[in-house]
Amino acid sequence: MPRRPKLSRVGAYFPTTIFRWGERHTYVGEEIGHLWFSRIIGQDSYGNLMATWRGPMDVRLENVRDQTERLQWSKGARISGPDLFHTVAEFPQIGNDLVLMYTFQAMLADELAARVMALGGKATIRGTDVYVDGAKLNVGVCAAGPASCTMHFGVNMGLKGEPPIPSGVRASCLSDLLKGEEAQAVELMEDVGLAWLSRIDDLHRKAYKTV
Repeated sequence: MPRRPKLSRVGAYFPTTIFRWGERHTYVGEEIGHLWFSRIIGQDSYGNLMATWRGPMDVRLENVRDQTERLQWSKGARISGPDLFHTVAEFPQIGNDLVLMYTFQAMLADELAARVMALGGKATIRGTDVYVDGAKLNVGVCAAGPASCTMHFGVNMGLKGEPPIPSGVRASCLSDLLKGEEAQAVELMEDVGLAWLSRIDDLHRKAYKTV
């Protein structure tokens, strides 16, 4: 398959810039800040944006958005993993509607679960999390600001390395599902993101033509 461009744009009714980041960047939680990616791609980050990359995750306490996790931090709770495919989105088109952003994230989880089942895996969804044979495949969180909503959706590619999966978390990964075919796993996740944006665009098209 030809290499996809670093920057591309999709959607007629929910136009979105896609940024495929080539860096193996560690996600620490600050990346869902408003216009965080403007420091990398400048004005191309203005408007609806979906950024993707592969790398570790080691969320810092000051960036934790889930209050339950914050309260458990002193007891050893962590949000970490050695190898994930990260999707960060910022959608100013929906304003600060946090429930709608979580609904969009649930749609992304639906798309991922459908791909897992097509590969022969047994997938279930709880909220915005996908489980394969009862083991958690992803993490996800959304946030709202005055002018936009943001989202992180991280999918385990592999489970070995640093930082480790938190103790007590039973995790699954795409590498096991695809028997180590890493290029195929990346391609799968890029396709999941494109299908997700296409569905959001189609929902907006239906809304615009409804009388």
